[in-house]
Amino acid sequence: MKNTVYYLGAGASIQAIPTIDGLRDRIKDLSQFIESYITTDVYSPLLQKLDSRIREHQNTLRVIKDDLEFLYTESEIHQTVDTLARKFSLKGDHESLKRLKRGLVSYFFFEQCVGFEGKNTKYQLLIDKRYDNLIASIAENDVNGIKLRDDIKIITWNYDLQVEHTIQNYTNEKINVIKNKYQIHPNQKSLNEAKNKIIDPNRFSMFKLNGNAFMDRVFQNEGSNGVTPHDININPNTQRSDSAKIGDYLVEFEELFPEGKLTGADVFKYFNFAWEKDEKYPGFDNMITNILDVIKNTERLIIVGYSFPFFNAEIDRKILSACRPREIIIQDLYPETIKDRLLELIPDYGAVPDKIKPPIKFTLQLPGNYFPISAAV
Repeated sequence: MKNTVYYLGAGASIQAIPTIDGLRDRIKDLSQFIESYITTDVYSPLLQKLDSRIREHQNTLRVIKDDLEFLYTESEIHQTVDTLARKFSLKGDHESLKRLKRGLVSYFFFEQCVGFEGKNTKYQLLIDKRYDNLIASIAENDVNGIKLRDDIKIITWNYDLQVEHTIQNYTNEKINVIKNKYQIHPNQKSLNEAKNKIIDPNRFSMFKLNGNAFMDRVFQNEGSNGVTPHDININPNTQRSDSAKIGDYLVEFEELFPEGKLTGADVFKYFNFAWEKDEKYPGFDNMITNILDVIKNTERLIIVGYSFPFFNAEIDRKILSACRPREIIIQDLYPETIKDRLLELIPDYGAVPDKIKPPIKFTLQLPGNYFPISAAV
């Protein structure tokens, strides 16, 4: 099957989530938002109006706020939070790296499920509308809900849940069910069958190279249909207050990290950066093998919001060297710059081809209200 492959970076979620260079300020906004729910007076009129679990878990709120302040302060002298994570890894400071991940997990829950005000009101959408348009365009009715086009594959460096939440809005299924049903990896199958083929290459699939910024303990239990705070609070048909959403998260957080200790850090073994060579989640190498099996049949490569950072170069080169598409579409604020970086990474894309391999057609686009779906049809 000839595939259209979307290759996504942080810019693909920019309508809902800032890219990594803008993440720090948004983390500060969230820290201040959480602080507004913290008080030493448990009988204050403010608390009496809120979900009772906020009164019961004030210390947990403080731990979450401290994690966010830790992220904000420690990343001050680094270009991005990802750079800070790499420093912790190089120093062997695994506790700080786990705490960084825990802070990001909290951040992504609030950004994608609760929403919060801040100095920048740009990120008030819980889901980037372009994902909604993408799923609506590649979906068709099926006896089991919806079916996504078999010739569409997604490879992403993003650890958000934008795609899962978008599908959830169409199916009302739980995240872990969605991951298994639509071959979104890592999932239960890829974790439990680390040495076997984890996908049907003739169906839709999605590969998350950095895993999930998601407290997915239910996800670790095969066959589990447990409900996570994300499942409860992303459903647009469920009108729940911010304090109820926060209460859900506080209970989950406290159960995983009692008294703020990192004893529940196993939930992060499915959230790994590209350079964590010795800490990859189970099945990662096999997932790369499956990606190579899929991408070799790429006819059209669509790169959205991805800048090809040096940290990821080894894996990017391994994946993209395995294909030579007929067309490459780049949608970015600086598409010409991204093209230059891509050609530096994969010189063969710009090489003079022989008669069997026609030259690759490059299409450069600025970001719009849609991903380049029409070109994929």
